[in-house]
Amino acid sequence: MNKNLIKKIGIALVVYVVATFALCALEGQIIYSKVPARLPSLIVANDNNVYVFAEGTWTIEGGSDAFPIQTTSIRCTKSDKKCIVAQAYIGAQLSVDIDVNPILEWSDSQLVFVNDSSTCMTYYYTINWITKSGSGIRLKKKEATNDPACSIFAEEMRLTMKNGSEVWNEEVKRARPKILHSIIDVLLFWTSGSVSDISASS
Repeated sequence: MNKNLIKKIGIALVVYVVATFALCALEGQIIYSKVPARLPSLIVANDNNVYVFAEGTWTIEGGSDAFPIQTTSIRCTKSDKKCIVAQAYIGAQLSVDIDVNPILEWSDSQLVFVNDSSTCMTYYYTINWITKSGSGIRLKKKEATNDPACSIFAEEMRLTMKNGSEVWNEEVKRARPKILHSIIDVLLFWTSGSVSDISASS
């Protein structure tokens, strides 16, 4: 194999490597712009059945969240009969909501608390430290049935607390631009063809 052939093959390979690196860097920037932060893992812990801590990402069963990049921290104290709930989410900017919700039930395996602050909806949340899980249900208030402002809400919606890492991975997959991978495949095909043509002509 002569030096000229090696040089041409080398140029083709360098073009492929540089272009692939540039496209991968562009892909990373696109993904970061849509999924700018990792999310914490799912944690559900009980301390002597007097204090409960839960952390994870709420997801809508059979639907999609307007702000999927979010995480919720829940701290419940049996003596106070209250849960302090802090939720951080990224929309146009980072936002944090903090609520103090009353506990309706506290058993040996789970607790239930309620958020009734919405005009249209009531949220009931269940944290189970035996199954290490969190769930929720949103119900439209009876008095809101005929309220035009509440007509956009379904009568019922169910929520599941998931591992934030899993949610993050799913969002990264959605954010990944498929066209860039197609371009990389085309470049690989072009490079292989160019190397074959160079070898054949020599």
